[in-house]
Amino acid sequence: MRTGSRHERFCAVIRRIPRGRVATYGQIADLAGFPGHARQVGYALYALREGTDVPWHRVINARGRLSLGAVIPEGDVEQRIRLEIEGVEFDADGKIDLRRFRWQPKQGRKSAMAKGRRFATALLVCFATAHLSVSAIEARERSSDRTAEILKIHQDLLASHLRNDAGGVLSAEADTIVIVSRGEICHAAKEARTREFSEYLSRTEFEEYRDVIDPIVHVSDDGRTGWLLAQVRIAGSRIGADGARKPFESTWAWIELYERQDGRWRRVGEVSCEKPAPSSEGVDRRESPEAPLNAELAALAAEDQAVRTGGTAARTDDERRVRVFELMAAGAVQTPRDKFNAALVLQHTGLTVCDGSLKSLSAENYLLAHELFKAALAGGVEDARFLVAASIDRYLSFTQGMQRYGTNRVLNRQTGEEELVPIDRRTTDAERAEYGVPPLAELLKQCPEQAATPADR
Repeated sequence: MRTGSRHERFCAVIRRIPRGRVATYGQIADLAGFPGHARQVGYALYALREGTDVPWHRVINARGRLSLGAVIPEGDVEQRIRLEIEGVEFDADGKIDLRRFRWQPKQGRKSAMAKGRRFATALLVCFATAHLSVSAIEARERSSDRTAEILKIHQDLLASHLRNDAGGVLSAEADTIVIVSRGEICHAAKEARTREFSEYLSRTEFEEYRDVIDPIVHVSDDGRTGWLLAQVRIAGSRIGADGARKPFESTWAWIELYERQDGRWRRVGEVSCEKPAPSSEGVDRRESPEAPLNAELAALAAEDQAVRTGGTAARTDDERRVRVFELMAAGAVQTPRDKFNAALVLQHTGLTVCDGSLKSLSAENYLLAHELFKAALAGGVEDARFLVAASIDRYLSFTQGMQRYGTNRVLNRQTGEEELVPIDRRTTDAERAEYGVPPLAELLKQCPEQAATPADR
């Protein structure tokens, strides 16, 4: 039986790597019981605190190279020094020969049996899934009364969206529902879903939420389970982080799974997929209003934004950042909106004054936020567009004394006026426009550029 959190199991495996040996991210994930989760291993290492006893430097990528330098400036330098002290050798290209230095833990009979059981279970699940898929399309005699009940639930769900009624949307939902979307599976509590839908509907207005085809309903012979297949056209507008209302449109298809509980149908599962709308300027087509969100990440982001606008929160910026790293290490940052919310928190890393200048306590957090904003934008979160530019500008401002697009301003401590951090003149106005940043001439009219030495540039 596997015990402990995913993060703890990753760290437990890493602690077993002996001196003078290395393991890959994927290898750690496999040994911890999470095959295919190499990226989460990286998040777990990134979340380690200073002074940890976990030998993080013994984890490298599958090509035999160090990866920390891509996230933490000069991080691969420290890692290489530690490994060389332990006797690990690098070739002229900076690679480690995994045939010589890879850790190969011995696997006992129990481990082999466990693998066999997992394989057999996977085969059984595949067979059962295929069987259910075939059974689902077979024509069977339906119970007309119970079929009508499920159809009524579906019609109420459509009408509740048009009324912005979160309670109505979830009125038939079980206390916990299994959701499959965007290649991910999650278990969502009704309480958390209610908060998510209330927040979503508060900034959304639907003009359309209607069936494209007549829903297909099937009820089992014993009347205890059922499913509904629907294709729905959705259109409307939502308020983004910048306060502007933007249109969206899409077509969704989903299958909902129902069980009879206490004499009523309860929705216990949902599998959904989106058909993007035809290209149309200014229309947000990719972010799903129905995509399952991580409620805790949404709450962390809401706290972060409340503090920025003069509100108060129970947790500090540092406590929120630590929790985001923990959620990333646990694989809980999945949807584009999750990544956007995580980046909102990470970009607000603490500052300090050193030699009369502002310095970031952890500038690499800005770089990670930049990558998350990029992923969110690629997934359809239009609110992330400007922040893609702002986050990389913030990182460059604190690490190189310049910025790429011109979004970052600092306060001149002598004059009390805001100034632009020096801007890289190689960046074109077309590149700025891609992320909603004004042209260079307009930026300089709004705010003078900070005086910079050649070294700053």
